[in-house]
Amino acid sequence: MNPFSISSTSRVNFCNRVQEIATLQQYMCADIHAVVYAPRRFGKSSLAHVVQSGLTDMERVYVDLFSVTSISEVARLLYFEIANALGADAAKKRL
Repeated sequence: MNPFSISSTSRVNFCNRVQEIATLQQYMCADIHAVVYAPRRFGKSSLAHVVQSGLTDMERVYVDLFSVTSISEVARLLYFEIANALGADAAKKRL
């Protein structure tokens, strides 16, 4: 039986990335941009989910841009996920 999952995994099944998780969480808290680059199937999406799950004191969104073909599609997906995360009154909230 193959122990590896084909979909994103949770922190329980995620291993050997303690330093990377801590670094990315520090970057997010400090508003520092980061790029995670690796070939397909190396766990980038799982890493993003694990990093986000540890940041419960801030609003965060995850947007999958794999199938995006235009800049307008990027804008639409970002808008949709931000509206879902912050709710209908997002524009009235002070961030």
